[in-house]
Amino acid sequence: LSVFNLLVYSPEELGSITMMEKPNEDTVVNNNITDPISLDIQHSLYVKGNVITQGEIHSTEGDIIISGVLKGKDEDNKIFLECGNKLSARRIELAEIRAGGTIEANEGIYKSNVYAQNGVRVDEGSLCSGSFYAENWIRAKELGNEKGEETIVQVGSPENITSPEIEQLNNQIIE
Repeated sequence: LSVFNLLVYSPEELGSITMMEKPNEDTVVNNNITDPISLDIQHSLYVKGNVITQGEIHSTEGDIIISGVLKGKDEDNKIFLECGNKLSARRIELAEIRAGGTIEANEGIYKSNVYAQNGVRVDEGSLCSGSFYAENWIRAKELGNEKGEETIVQVGSPENITSPEIEQLNNQIIE
């Protein structure tokens, strides 16, 4: 197990962290990540805090578990995460995510584009303003918002859902 206490105050100090030299270990960060990041690990990443930054985090085979909020810097500087299994955070905003398993956010996923090979689950908040794709299931308390921001939700593998099928489903919803 690799444990880090990040005390980084500028992007120049952080640079790129690569944990591939310890392939059988998970990585734990004991505080917030707020500076731009480029993190590439093989197994799981556990962050005991928030991840509010821009950059990329890749976990080849494991999970990415964030106890707090996952949020990109702004609309033009979203954070990109990719993991081999599950990604979990309290709330997700301004992110681009690809997970080999499930994506879970108790308080909602906003202004993000997510893809999960298994499913997407939001317990209390909503899926709003973004694209949400899962091959097997999506569970959310609420979809979209009253502002009418575009929210795209798709279940099934992309090659299994064709444009005519989507059109037919949309027509059924409107009726």
